[in-house]
Amino acid sequence: MSEGVCFEIASVEVEVGPGVTATVSTDQEICAGEMVSLTASGGTDYVWSTGETTPDIIVNPGATTTYTVTVYNQGCFATAETTVSVNPIPATSAGPDQQICEGESAQLLATGLSGSGTYEWSTGETSDLIIVSPLITTLYIVTATNEFDCAASDQVVVSVGPVPFADAGPNQFIVSGGNA
Repeated sequence: MSEGVCFEIASVEVEVGPGVTATVSTDQEICAGEMVSLTASGGTDYVWSTGETTPDIIVNPGATTTYTVTVYNQGCFATAETTVSVNPIPATSAGPDQQICEGESAQLLATGLSGSGTYEWSTGETSDLIIVSPLITTLYIVTATNEFDCAASDQVVVSVGPVPFADAGPNQFIVSGGNA
C-alpha cells in the first residue's frame, strides 16, 4: 500500500499600510518674546514633543529649542524635527530724563547694542549720541535694532523751563566811604 501524503493549504493576507513621510516647518529664527507657528504634515494624527496633538502649534520658547513631531497614518509612523532659534533683543536705554532752560541744549545717549546694529531716534537721527534744543518739553524715543533684526525702544523726556529773571532792584549810587 502506498502511503498518502496529507497536506493542508492555509493562506494569510498581509496588509501593508502606506508609508508615512513626516514633514515639518523649516528651522526658524525669532526674537526673544515672539511666538511662531509650526506645521506638520504627512499623516492623520500628530504628537508633538510639547504634548500637543494638532498638525499646527504655536510656540513661544524662551531659548533655542528643537521640537519633534511624530506623524501617524494607519498604524505606521515617522518623526521629524525643527529648531526655533531665539535671538536676544537689545537692552535699549535712552538715558535719564533731563531738564534744561530755554535756549539750552541737552545731550542724549542711547545704549544697548553690544554688537553691530543701528539706533534711530524719533528725530530721524541714527547715531547713539544726539544733541537736542527743544523749545518746549519734548519726548524723544530711540529704537535700537541689533544684528539679528531684533529691536527695542526706550524714551527720554527733556523738560524745558523758563530762563530765570534776576532783579537786583534799581541802580544805586554810593559815595566812597558811605552806605547804600
